[in-house]
Amino acid sequence: MAAVLALPTLYHKLGAPPLEVAGSDSARAAQELARAFPSLGSEQVVAVFRSERLTADTEPFRVTVEAAAKGLRAAAGVRDVQPLPPPPSARHSPHLAYLLIGVDGDSAERQLRLPAQTAVLEQATAQASGGRISVGVVGLTPLFTDIKDTVLAKLSRAELITMVVAFVLLLAGLKRFGAAGVPLLVAGSAVLVLAGLLVPLSALIPANVVLVAVVSAIGLGLGLDYTLLMITRFGQESRSGVRTEDAVVATVASAGMTVLYSALAIMASLACLLPLKINALRDCVTAGLLMAGVTTLATLTVVPAILATFPQRVRPAREDLPAREDLPGREGGWARWARHLMRHPWHYIAAAATLLVLAAAPVSDIRLGFDLDRPSLAGHPSGQALMAMEENGFAGGAAGIMVLLPRPPGTAPQIAALAATVGDDPRVMTAQALDNGHDCTLLSVLPHASLDSPVVAELIADLRRMTSDRGGSVGGPAATLTDFLDQVETAGPQVLVLLLCGGFLFLLVAFRSLLLPIKAILANLLVAAASFGLLVLALPAGGESRTVDIFVPLVAFVVLFGLSMDYEIFLVRRMRERYLATGDNTGAVSGGLQDTARSISLAALVMITVFLGLMTTGRRELVQIGFVLAVAIALDATIVRFALVPALMQVLGRWNWWLPRPHRKRRRHDRPEAPGPAGEPRLQLQR
Repeated sequence: MAAVLALPTLYHKLGAPPLEVAGSDSARAAQELARAFPSLGSEQVVAVFRSERLTADTEPFRVTVEAAAKGLRAAAGVRDVQPLPPPPSARHSPHLAYLLIGVDGDSAERQLRLPAQTAVLEQATAQASGGRISVGVVGLTPLFTDIKDTVLAKLSRAELITMVVAFVLLLAGLKRFGAAGVPLLVAGSAVLVLAGLLVPLSALIPANVVLVAVVSAIGLGLGLDYTLLMITRFGQESRSGVRTEDAVVATVASAGMTVLYSALAIMASLACLLPLKINALRDCVTAGLLMAGVTTLATLTVVPAILATFPQRVRPAREDLPAREDLPGREGGWARWARHLMRHPWHYIAAAATLLVLAAAPVSDIRLGFDLDRPSLAGHPSGQALMAMEENGFAGGAAGIMVLLPRPPGTAPQIAALAATVGDDPRVMTAQALDNGHDCTLLSVLPHASLDSPVVAELIADLRRMTSDRGGSVGGPAATLTDFLDQVETAGPQVLVLLLCGGFLFLLVAFRSLLLPIKAILANLLVAAASFGLLVLALPAGGESRTVDIFVPLVAFVVLFGLSMDYEIFLVRRMRERYLATGDNTGAVSGGLQDTARSISLAALVMITVFLGLMTTGRRELVQIGFVLAVAIALDATIVRFALVPALMQVLGRWNWWLPRPHRKRRRHDRPEAPGPAGEPRLQLQR
């Protein structure tokens, strides 16, 4: 109830994802700019005035712009407002005029003040012009605030549809309303609890719309997965005739431990993103860790209580698996499939690997970059103003690229030669110098290309090389985007190494095997490559629409790696239980697949539904993340779990469960002894 009451507060606090990279050159430039040129504030945004009939040189137009500037100067957070001359472009329309606005505060403060500033601007413009002139504000804060509003409106609808579809799938699989409703109840409650926690933790974890979208999808998926596993195992345990209390205890001891291992795997995968200096991603990681912890706690406390209190209503109505593993001649369909597959393992290994490699082939054509996704902003004032500027010569954004050059106080500025060199660059429209009269000179560079263009990124890199020996720093919106992309690109290999090494060590402990973790990691890499290969094929041909947002592979691969280990743990730990009980590798693989196939299939269908919901938000990066994860889960839960894994485990045989000798000595109690005379294994187990 407290979490529900906190939702309006969280909604009010939600902001757009901050793009600042801690300690980056653009962050230093922003700080230096705010110190040396206070009137420009910590961010520069532009008000774009447009009229279909009036031109900027007419009296009504001039009066309107002056009235808007006067109103803005009195608004909270506004440092200064100055007229901005039009660019020296033949394409510029006479029906446009601009104001350069310096605003104060950090990213969260600027987003919080923006609605009031925009309201003052729009009201003054409407009153002075009689509705004949429209206005919009362009800048990173206005653009990403409108992105937030777009995503938030569609996200609520997508989550509602996702929950309905998930309930239908669960009902079809479990055949009982109670069994289908509990996973939704637990998953939804976990998401609500996290939402409630984000309100008091807002100082440490500033909530933004991308964080809420991704973490909600993870929370819903994990909650449904974990609860479904517990319910399915409870149905298997209770059908053996034991008391309900004993069935619940056995469920927590077996499936509960699997849930705990899985949650730790997810959390370890997310933690690999912490080395990134991007505040937005760090916030997502921290919230994701909390989400995994809350979901696990709910699964291991609330679900057993529900199972013990309402066993008949929650127990699945039908089980494909016999009540006990030792009943002769009672194999289910999945076990028969596994035994058929293991009679021809190399055929299925070759077929599965070929399909994944063919799907992965287009990944070599992937083009990473950053795109503001202008179509999704077309219905917002900031998007319309941005497109008007770009169509009329302000392609690089009116604030342009800011080059800050410090100098000893009392010395004359030495920037004429640099300004001339930069101004002669074919990528540059204009380069103008401004000195604060004390210790710093600003070179404002207006490029021809748009601020999210690779050409502008190259220009920024060149400017940094040219000014590095003079202690210069390069800032502005385009430089902030460039530093964001550079940080993702630089940290990517580090994150990948941490992820693979951490995943290997974790699975080594979970499976007590050397080869199974290697197999799991190789399969995950193959599935990830295939998913991104299919994403490249799905992108429309030509233009910027072919670009994959640069942080999508990083975020998607980390989440995918954690979820893949989720299913790997579900399947292989059950196989290991059977192997420890019998010493029969083939029987363990076929029986383990039989035990988990339905829960993995249902969980995968629900997870796919959750990630497809992200594709309805309309934002390019969320659509791409949703597509990659949905496809990856589909490939993982079919080709990998039900074909490649059993076939490989048949080929490896007893080597599946092998550890080097020092570890085997410590784990000797985990291995069955040779079968006795009656064929029954003499076990020496401590579970």
